[in-house]
Formats: sequence, C-alpha cells, structure tokens
Amino acid sequence: MAQGKGGGQKPITLSAEQIAQVSALAQCGMSVELIADYLGVGRTTFYAIQQRQPEVAEQFARARAQMVANVAKGWIARAVEGDNTCADKVLSVFGGWRAPVAVEHTGRDGGPMQHEHTLSDEAAANLDAIASRLAGSAGAAGVAGKGEA
Repeated sequence: MAQGKGGGQKPITLSAEQIAQVSALAQCGMSVELIADYLGVGRTTFYAIQQRQPEVAEQFARARAQMVANVAKGWIARAVEGDNTCADKVLSVFGGWRAPVAVEHTGRDGGPMQHEHTLSDEAAANLDAIASRLAGSAGAAGVAGKGEA
C-alpha cells in the first residue's frame, strides 16, 4: 500500500459512487458523524476528505441546502393551509417574528402579588436631589426658551 506524508496510510479518497451516497445521506438530514460512520471513517477524517476533495464538500453542502429547502416548502405549504404551529415556525425562522408570550404571576393563594418597596433615607434624599435638579434645569430651559423667542 502506498504511504501518505510522514509514512502513514494513504489519504482516503471517495469515489464518484461514494460522493453520490454522501449527497443522498445529507439530503435525508443525516449528520456529519452518521455519514462518516456510514463511510467507515471518523468525523475528522470526513472533514479532511472534504478539504482534499472540494467536490465532496460541495455535494454535501448542496444536499443539505436542498434538504432545508424541502423542509421549508413543507412548513410553508402547511402554514398556508392554516396550520398555526407551522405558521409560527415559518414566521419566526424566515421573518424574525416571535409569538407573544404571556406570563402571569400570582401571589400567595393565587391572589395578586404584593410588592413592598422601601427606600433608605439616603436613597430617598438622592432621588429628591435629582428631581430638584431636573425641575430646575427644565425651568431654566423654559425661561431661556422664552427669552429667545
């Protein structure tokens, strides 16, 4: 057997028939790990094959894209027929839409939630000072605005 670089095994090259098998398996949605296992190689070896044989990577990518397109066509057809679950999926995946989510919170025994907020004297004083500054700057801006008119 001829040796590859560094005295190891000869690099694996896929035949046209094996490339067609990769394409068929990828179009069915099989993962890289499963396709590599089918070929009798590891995942990293399959990636190395794709590097050495660009046609393998091209066929794999094309088959994956075809599989996604087929699934999308099915979702869209069902959404148009009135399947709300599919409509939500199509709108979220292709349109960036998100279904509104209602979150309800209840307090003890299912009643309304009770919130008690207390501010420290220091925090209350800081908020009062900020409010006074804002009120003062708004009044000053109003006066300046009247003088310019």
